[in-house]
Amino acid sequence: MSLSAGNLVINPFDPNSAMQQWIISERRIQNRQRPNVVLEVRTENVTGGTGHVTTGEYDGSDLQLWNISHV
Repeated sequence: MSLSAGNLVINPFDPNSAMQQWIISERRIQNRQRPNVVLEVRTENVTGGTGHVTTGEYDGSDLQLWNISHV
């Protein structure tokens, strides 16, 4: 999954892939099987606004905390 120029690209769903099973826990999005693995934003240039959504070990950084709004 990556975020570039305002577009989100998501890989095709594989129901047998443990890495595609995610849950929301407070402000983080964590893997259902491995709770220490979370979605995070990796940026090359924070001020440029370009980044990629990827996975990483949870460390509580702002890049791993999400503001989720239900619409």
